[in-house]
Amino acid sequence: MAGDLSLGDYYIDAGRYRALESCAVRAGDILMSLVGTFGQALVVPPEAQPGIINPRLVRLSLDPRLILPEFFCYWLQCERTRKLLASAAQGGTMGVLNAGIVKNLTLGRPPIDEQKAIVAALTAVDRRLDSEIAAKASASELKSALMSVLLTGELRVTPDPEPE
Repeated sequence: MAGDLSLGDYYIDAGRYRALESCAVRAGDILMSLVGTFGQALVVPPEAQPGIINPRLVRLSLDPRLILPEFFCYWLQCERTRKLLASAAQGGTMGVLNAGIVKNLTLGRPPIDEQKAIVAALTAVDRRLDSEIAAKASASELKSALMSVLLTGELRVTPDPEPE
C-alpha cells in the first residue's frame, strides 16, 4: 500500500460487490497491510470509490469517539509498534501478519483532544517532508536537464574573466 486507494487492478461487477458487501471498505476504515509491507496503513477517505477489501489487507473499523483512525495509523508507524509487528510476523522471505495478532495489540489511548493535537503535529511534519521531497525531486530533474545540455555541448558556458 502506498497510501493510494486507486492502486491495483482488481475489479468486480455490481452483483459480486453486493454478494461481498460485508467486506466493503467505508470512509474512516483503516486498511492495514498483512503481507510483505505489513503494518503499513491508511485511512479510507470520504471520497474513496466503493471497494471490497483485498485478502492481503485487514480492515479496522474503530469508534472515532474513542480513537481517531489517523492517530491509530501514526501509532502503527512508530518504531515500537513496527518492532512488535515484526516480531509477531510469520513467514520467511516475506513477513505475514494475521488479524489475530492485530487484535491483541495494546494501544495507549490519550483523550480525543490530545489525539487530535498529535495528529495535527504529525500531519504538519508529513506535509513538510512531502514538500522537501518534491523540492529535491525538482532539483534532481533540473540537474539532469543541465547535465544533458552542458555535457553534450548543446549549451556552452563561458567562464567569468579572472579579476585583475
